[in-house]
Amino acid sequence: MDQMSHYAKPVFDVPSMYDLTLEPENEENESRIGPARYEKSLTFVRYALQLEAIDDGWLYEQKGALLNQLQRYREAVDAFEQALQLGYAKDSWLYEQKIFALINLKRYEEALETCAEALVLQRPNEGWIYGQKGYILACQEKYSEALREYTRAVEYSSADQGWIYGQRGYVLNRLNRYYEALESFEKALALDYKKGWVYGKMGLTLLRLERYDEAISAFEQALKRGYHAGGVIDWQYGYTLTNLRRFQEALEAYQQALSLGYRGSFWIYVLKAHALNNLKVYSEALDVLTEAFEHGCKSGWAYWLQGYAFINLKRYGEALAAFEESLRLNYRDSGNVYGQKGYALLKLERYGEALSAFNSALEADGVNSGWLYAKKGYALNQLKRYCEALEAFEQALQAGYTEKGWVYGQQGHALVNIQHYNEALTAFESAITLGYVNKGWTYGRKSYVLANLQRHEESNEAQKLARTLGYYG
Repeated sequence: MDQMSHYAKPVFDVPSMYDLTLEPENEENESRIGPARYEKSLTFVRYALQLEAIDDGWLYEQKGALLNQLQRYREAVDAFEQALQLGYAKDSWLYEQKIFALINLKRYEEALETCAEALVLQRPNEGWIYGQKGYILACQEKYSEALREYTRAVEYSSADQGWIYGQRGYVLNRLNRYYEALESFEKALALDYKKGWVYGKMGLTLLRLERYDEAISAFEQALKRGYHAGGVIDWQYGYTLTNLRRFQEALEAYQQALSLGYRGSFWIYVLKAHALNNLKVYSEALDVLTEAFEHGCKSGWAYWLQGYAFINLKRYGEALAAFEESLRLNYRDSGNVYGQKGYALLKLERYGEALSAFNSALEADGVNSGWLYAKKGYALNQLKRYCEALEAFEQALQAGYTEKGWVYGQQGHALVNIQHYNEALTAFESAITLGYVNKGWTYGRKSYVLANLQRHEESNEAQKLARTLGYYG
């Protein structure tokens, strides 16, 4: 009996492999605050305030900006408030600084109020402010409102348009408007805003559209720029490579994601096991699946992968238990599971149960029907239901099952047992012609058939060949 010869593409029983809530990026604001040596400058500002300088408002503004650079946002907000209380609000720069601090404190409603105050100033920086409004709303997962603000932002001439188009692409992605998202990301890149996060989120969009080659290129650009998003980009890069059946590279990407501390989903362990199975490293695949289950995995596909690994390690009882758990969890590719369950039952010589499993597989979807009919025929042969077995073998051949030599050998066995010797002889000769690997057994059965046809000289020749090949049955 030939070893299992197919491995179907995975069917993920998860709402979405792509629904990754990466926060919007606001790294562009880091460059608009001021020069280095902030602590020393802050000391001078404090000294000036103690001297009761004439323009205390300006000094508090500068103090707040320096505190922003030191990531001391609460103190920065206090400094900006003091500047405003002193009546210092000559342009929108102070408000931009305050918005930046409030965003980093996740005080989004106050940040929106400050945006509204900034927009009524005499010369507001509209493009930047509307962009920040969009960013705040995106952080609150108000994506439609965020899109409106980003669209308004790009109407103004702003040095931040590349950033705005990148953020707009992110929001469109979250609204499942993937083609528009791509256009927005491409606009950001055309404006020479070639940040790692733009490439990373562009890759996620392309992955969602199953444009795997393009997604690979985008992820590689993101990683080249050091954008990993805590390992999310690495593992989605690995997933994309998996879809292209580049399993060794996918495995390396999953390992990189885990080394970066990514533990956001048990799926990374399941996909790593999937890669290991395809690389025929079955024991390691089982170890990784154990980690997936420890992280709360209740996936029917994961148990199917476990069963597949067990079968290839010839641990058929454990494989059977894994396939039954997969079915209990309503894995969507049930036909595949029933087929593998049937194979495990054949190896355990539980032929009646195997037959039932193969019938269930064929009823489920009929995928790999040639293989299923062939194995069904083998089970029927073992149950001595030879006429039904012959029907199953014929269906296997009609479905294009590739191991034709094996099928003809099994057909011959069934025909011998119903004493159709001429047809059995034809079947055994076809098996030999097609290079069926168990030639000793086939010549032995051919010798038996020729003897029953009273063709004794040919029978003796076939028997000699069988013994030469190590068959003495």
